[in-house]
Amino acid sequence: MNVVMLMSDVVDWIIPDIPKDISMQIHKEKILMMDLFMKEEQGKTQRADIVSSSGCKESLTRSRSISHTPYKNY
Repeated sequence: MNVVMLMSDVVDWIIPDIPKDISMQIHKEKILMMDLFMKEEQGKTQRADIVSSSGCKESLTRSRSISHTPYKNY
């Protein structure tokens, strides 16, 4: 009985669950997804840099401080 279990474990170890070509395709897809993710993040960073350098952030801060001043009823 132990010999059968040992042989079963050896066969499981030798023969992969996923064929090599499918494994390579999955690996390529993961690399492509990471590249896409990195490009999107880089684009977000560039847009944030453009907004902060154009002064939009400063004008937004000014408009918020003006609109939040308390109104006194005279």
